[in-house]
This record gives sequence, structure tokens and C-alpha cells, in this order.
Amino acid sequence: MKILQVIHQYLPKHQAGSEIYTHSLSKALKQLGHEVRVFAFEYGGGPDGGQARWEEYDSIPVYRVHHTPDAWGRLYWIGQAAYSFKDDWVGMRFGEMLREFRPEIVHAQHLHNVSGAIVRHAKQARIPVVMTLHDYWLMCPRINLYDYQKQICTHSYGGWRCGRCMELSPQMGLDARLSHLFAPLFAYRRQYLRTVIREIDLFISPSNFLRQHMIEFGIPSRKIIASDNGYDVTRFLGYQKTESSQFRIGYIGSQMEHKGIHLLIEAFRRLEGNAVLKFYGDTMVQPEYGRRIRGMAQGDPRILFCGRFENDRIAKVLSEIDVLVIPSLWYENSPLTIHEASLARVPVVAAGLGGMAEFVQDGANGLHFEFGNSEDLYRKLSMLEQDRSRVAALDQFPAVKTIEENAVEMEHLYETLKRSV
Repeated sequence: MKILQVIHQYLPKHQAGSEIYTHSLSKALKQLGHEVRVFAFEYGGGPDGGQARWEEYDSIPVYRVHHTPDAWGRLYWIGQAAYSFKDDWVGMRFGEMLREFRPEIVHAQHLHNVSGAIVRHAKQARIPVVMTLHDYWLMCPRINLYDYQKQICTHSYGGWRCGRCMELSPQMGLDARLSHLFAPLFAYRRQYLRTVIREIDLFISPSNFLRQHMIEFGIPSRKIIASDNGYDVTRFLGYQKTESSQFRIGYIGSQMEHKGIHLLIEAFRRLEGNAVLKFYGDTMVQPEYGRRIRGMAQGDPRILFCGRFENDRIAKVLSEIDVLVIPSLWYENSPLTIHEASLARVPVVAAGLGGMAEFVQDGANGLHFEFGNSEDLYRKLSMLEQDRSRVAALDQFPAVKTIEENAVEMEHLYETLKRSV
């Protein structure tokens, strides 16, 4: 079978959960004998000044498209916001690739910047489209439902608040109170993506929590199934835990404000025992927030910023921590790090809502703390630090679906979709 995976950005430069999953799935499908290619977006111009090019990454052919808004000056930000969900230029490049590759199935892993335009081209070519939902992008241009008031947006107001959340006014040198002027753009975004939803044949949600949210948003329940992603378990072959007299707390992932890292620093600095806190990830994804959290950590030598690492080192990183903390201020979906922690038998302390609560069972493979509450997070960490036997007792780790098992599931699902079109 000829399979085309579509993703908003791709390895090796981008290494978040959806990118890693897309690559692992592509390789597993290739092992089953299928021909797999990836269509991905990339910011800025190509290395040779071009806007579209073929390359190969780890045996997978990748077609990268580069596109920036044509608008000049302040209007650049409006163009960028509009192109992120509907980009006919990217759609045309996608159509050209369809005619060249002639895939039998299109699997959209993310449409941000790739835009919904690619779906129309696939449907015109009578190619079935399945989409895995890795976050809330279809309903939220910020992807995470984390609004400008630093709270979870419980409803999107038909797109009328999104201009404020996307900070278009400050980027254009205007007063933030003028954000309502951009409301029509985001109302159109919502309306347009609803038409895209109608054209997609099937949605896959890795968590039941996200599935329910998307049904409430407007995806028909018959068109969306809950099925978790698969994971590359080979990285944990021969895995061994290291021992330490210190209580080692870890955070792994993007260092952005909605990830709640400041809550973890606030909680950790109150610990008085022999503890260390290790942060893994790039602190300059949001430079201002990166400076803020480094400032909060200043003067405490127990807080270590270990930088970014390649994901093939994840087993070693997890072998050197006792507890993983996910202090997110958004719902999360099916965090890669939670599943990797299960493979490494590392308990997780996470906020008790969204996908975090679904995959971290309180008292089994981790603990819940009250969402957004650094005081409660401190209490949970202090309890574990003072009595290490409580850490050892959090050993009821769920089975993790392998990427090979997931590839077989996808193979059957693709065949079913092909017969239905």
C-alpha cells in the first residue's frame, strides 16, 4: 500500500510527540512492506533558497514545503495567522505530490501550517483521509486552549476571542484592546475548519477525554474513535535504573508557559531534603519565559537545566530520575513522556485532569495534584521525598501499545477506509 503521512513539522529539527510518533509509525509501516512518504511544513526558506524539496530522513522520503506570508510590514502577522489554517499554495504543492506519488491513503497527523487545503486535494483525487488528533488545533488556533488570561478556554466563543489570545495587536504595534478587529478572521477559521472536518473520513483520538471534547465541538461520534498511539519500546531494551542517594525529580519536554514549569520550580524550592530537579528541553522556545524560569531557579544549585537531547537517549535520561513531573496548565492529550515513563517504570506526578488523569492513575503509577496548585504539588513531592517507599509502591504501570501493534491496527484501518471510498 502507498501511504502518505502529513505533519506540520518533522524530524530532526522538531522532536515533539507528534513528530516522533509520525516517524515511528512510518518506519513500522515500511517494515510491514508498505511504501511510506511524509509531507511536512517547515518555517522559512529552504537551505538552497527553494520552497519545496525532497529529502530522506532515516530511510523515510520527506517532501518539505516552505512558505511565508506574502504580506509586508504589519500585515505579515495577519497573513501568518490566515495561512496557518488555509494555504492554497501549500495545497497546490500537495496536489502535485499526490499526482506524482499516487498514495492510496492520506494520514494527517497535524494540519497546522500545512492547512486544511490539503484535504480538499485528497478528496478530489478520491483518496481517503484519516486524521489523528494530537491536540486541540481544530478548535483552538493556539492548539492548547490556554488563553490570554492564562486559563483554560472552556469554549471558543465562535472564534471571537482568538485575536486576543494570538496577540495579533501587540505584534502589529496596536493596543491589545483592538483585538476584536481580528474576530472575523478567526470566526472564518472556525467555519472553514468545520468544512474540512466534514471531508475527513475518520478521526483517531489517542484519549477518550479528547474524543469527547471533539464530539462536543462538532465531529460526529460515528467518525471518531479512541485508540492510543503506539510507542517505540526498543529504546528500553536492556534498560536498568541507576541508584542515587538523592531524590531525583525530572521534567522532560517543551519549556513553555502552558507547560507550568514555574509551578514546579515554586514547589521544588520549598523542599528541604536531599533532592535535585532536572529540566530537559530547550529553554528558548519562548525566550521571555525561558529567562523567567531561569531567574526563578537562580541561587538554587539543585535545579539543573540539562538542555535538549535526542529522543533515542530517553531511556538513559529516565534511568537517572526517580519521579517525572508533568505540571501542565492545559488538558494535554496522550503525553509521550507518560508512556515512556511507564516503559521505564518511573512514577509520574501530574495534574489530575485531561489526558494526564486518564493515563496516570492516582496511587497506581503516579500521583495527581490539584491543577495549577504549586502548594499541592509541593505536598506530593515532599511526601515522596520524605518516604521513598511511597515511590517504590507506585509500581502498577499499564501496558504500553507498541508501534508495531499500532502499525498493524493502522494497516487494517487503512484497508477498511479504502473499501469504503
